[in-house]
Amino acid sequence: MAENTLARHPELHFLQWSPVVTPADRQVFENEQKKIDPRYVIQERSARERWVPAVNREAHYPVLYQATKGQAEFPLGFDLSSQPVLLNAIHRAVEGFELAATEPMSLDDGVPGKRILAVLPVFEDEAVRGQRDLKGLVAGEFTLNRLVQEALMGGRAAGLHIALFDMKTLQEKNSEHAVLFARQPVTPPVIDMQQRYMINDVGGRNWQLVVAPSEGYMNERKSELAYVVMMAGLLITGFVAAYLRMLSRRSFEIESVAEQRNRALQEANKKLAHLSQTDGLTQIANRRFFDDSFSREWKRARREQKPVSLVLFDLDFFKQYNDQYGHLQGDECLRNIAELVASVINRPGDLFARFGGEEFILLLPNTPEAGAWAIAEQCRELVESLAIAHHKSSIAEVVTISVGVCSLIPEDDMTEHDMLDLTDQALYCAKDRGRNLVVSANRESFMPRTANQG
Repeated sequence: MAENTLARHPELHFLQWSPVVTPADRQVFENEQKKIDPRYVIQERSARERWVPAVNREAHYPVLYQATKGQAEFPLGFDLSSQPVLLNAIHRAVEGFELAATEPMSLDDGVPGKRILAVLPVFEDEAVRGQRDLKGLVAGEFTLNRLVQEALMGGRAAGLHIALFDMKTLQEKNSEHAVLFARQPVTPPVIDMQQRYMINDVGGRNWQLVVAPSEGYMNERKSELAYVVMMAGLLITGFVAAYLRMLSRRSFEIESVAEQRNRALQEANKKLAHLSQTDGLTQIANRRFFDDSFSREWKRARREQKPVSLVLFDLDFFKQYNDQYGHLQGDECLRNIAELVASVINRPGDLFARFGGEEFILLLPNTPEAGAWAIAEQCRELVESLAIAHHKSSIAEVVTISVGVCSLIPEDDMTEHDMLDLTDQALYCAKDRGRNLVVSANRESFMPRTANQG
């Protein structure tokens, strides 16, 4: 795992996985990630050191997963391509189909030393690489202080002035920016005796190790100088190569872990969403999900001037049923009715929900009054056909329902609450007229009570 890799390598600060996202795919990608983390956005650091949405680029590389030591320097969603230094390495990595390292970058304020970021492109098919097949990047950051100290072989390098330079940065900027590592003993160097060792192709960059002995070193171990420089150069080369190979080997592991965690989070969020939308007793949609769905459907029906219908039904004499048979049996009755109606009323787009207590409701998009009436009558017959004994009912020997229907094309002076009120009036009219029947608000002279109150 990436965390284990970090623990084994103190010089390695973090490992990241960043998929490639085109501007055309950005909105879809962000929406998918918001299902996991509502705050997720592809972002960059502004000139004022604030995190802001990233401007559109040819391609984005937002951090989707990262394993870090301590607090992460970059938040999830950070676009690697928003930093010119990183973007340069990304272009070299993608165009060359290989690992690329950045120029030296400073550590946090007050922390001595420099850091290097290495990026490795990951392709859909490693055998047939092409930019169209690019999946994303694995990025890792490491520092050289401890690595170089180990390469200097302890006491043998005491008294040596040592500097490790990035050659391209040295040519383009100055020595201060180019220094990867530096150590200066108290005694001054003997410049005439300095030696250089080239370390080539470190992620596409060339480094140079420069060593100058102090006067004390010249007096005590002059004969060892060439040997120490050569061995230090070889060891630095070997250590860095080992790190870069390790990053290459871990690339698919990191990508795999990122995808597994992403899938696990998506699955967990789906389950949470299902739980938040589902009535625990009957396992159909709950009131909250109905309200949200009805609000969306109302706006759509108003915009498109299409009919929308509601069917609201209530179990007749259900309080008496609970008193006679007990609440556990009452719960079983509700479950049986919900299961039967849900298995039959299942047109695409329809929604069946528990409205509250013993009340159930159907939301029927693009359905005129005649269609809603037919479905309401079907529900009434289905419940009666269950033949659930109800000896405390004054209208039948079995459980029955009363049903209210309303169908309309939304108008500007009407709200979804008005429609619910009309449907509710139709339901109670059905109860007043003897129960176990259907009443449609469209066939009555009801007025929304909310309008009357205004």
